[in-house]
Amino acid sequence: MPVLDTMEKWLEKHRFNVLPKSPLGKAFTYAGNQWRALRRFTGDGRLSIDNGESERQLRLVAIGRKNWMFAGNDDGGRRAAAIYTLVGTCRYHGWDPFAYLAWLFERLPDLPESRLNEAAPFAWAAEIDLKSKRLPA
Repeated sequence: MPVLDTMEKWLEKHRFNVLPKSPLGKAFTYAGNQWRALRRFTGDGRLSIDNGESERQLRLVAIGRKNWMFAGNDDGGRRAAAIYTLVGTCRYHGWDPFAYLAWLFERLPDLPESRLNEAAPFAWAAEIDLKSKRLPA
């Protein structure tokens, strides 16, 4: 990107002309530290400008942490994490987690471990009409 190329050259040229602890020096440092991410963001239109969605998803983990202490043991914790991941994937895509889990629990008893990828949320999404399974907005 020509604008970013020009800006990067300008930052490199002038960064040693300011005191590192000054407000402008801190701005130069911040820009330098974020430059790679800025390049990535401007090069891929699918990327969000902020990480708000990721932070909202992580907040669910922080809120539930005390509840997960009582999973029974490490295996129970891993099972709970797997279920939370499946439900979170459904919610992220706007799919009804209950409908997915009902579909999943019908198939799991007959599904060999080597074919578990066929029980992932995306396999369910490919198999059914998702328009009728979307969560209300």
